[in-house]
Amino acid sequence: MYRLNVYTNGTNGIGSLADATEYTVIPQQDGSLDIQFNTPTLNAYEVRYTTKIDDLTKVKFTNTASLTTSNNPIATIASTVNINRSKHLNKL
Repeated sequence: MYRLNVYTNGTNGIGSLADATEYTVIPQQDGSLDIQFNTPTLNAYEVRYTTKIDDLTKVKFTNTASLTTSNNPIATIASTVNINRSKHLNKL
């Protein structure tokens, strides 16, 4: 998790890594992750992660992030990543 530097013109840029003591990652049964901040924060963060693709027949993945506070949803956003694979090589 990275801190974001938010500028007065509304843009942002990646900052330093957040200290792991600031938050707790809780894996869920459905494979999703809950990230809980250990103390209230007004900072902006960017979460980056990688995942292994086990099903090579899939051609896209959609990730959804939801922001909640005190169990009240504030915002949800989704983004889809398309997987472009080249053809397998054929033996002559």
